[in-house]
Amino acid sequence: MYSEPKGHCIELGLKKAKKHDTSFVVCSSTPFDSQSEVNQNSNSALNNIREASISAQLLSFR
Repeated sequence: MYSEPKGHCIELGLKKAKKHDTSFVVCSSTPFDSQSEVNQNSNSALNNIREASISAQLLSFR
């Protein structure tokens, strides 16, 4: 997965679709200086999901 400028991103996405390329192209209007905050929030959400899954598995053993 990689980030592309918006104009080029749309063109690249169309080319990939024509070739049945399923790799990701990320079109983002989020400034790069806030990307770390987005990543941190995503990681936090994933950790919460992981913890909930583990808790559910532990409860099912009772």
